[in-house]
Amino acid sequence: MAQWAREIADLDAEAAVGHGTPATVLVVHGLDDRVVSVSAARAIGAAAGERAELHLLPAAGHELRHDPRAIATLLGWLDRIA
Repeated sequence: MAQWAREIADLDAEAAVGHGTPATVLVVHGLDDRVVSVSAARAIGAAAGERAELHLLPAAGHELRHDPRAIATLLGWLDRIA
């Protein structure tokens, strides 16, 4: 396994968003994701508290970079925080 893959596998996203930066956190998750559970997305959102913006996409899997709804969500979020 490549070094970057090990680092990502070891990342604790809940801890990362729960500490430090006051920045807004966008969490976009596909409800049909078979790699990461929806409970993990919700936990990340909960850890970020009021700073979180959680979007759950029906009929979306793990590869959201190809989902136009995910892209629109990201672009809208970037417009709001800029």
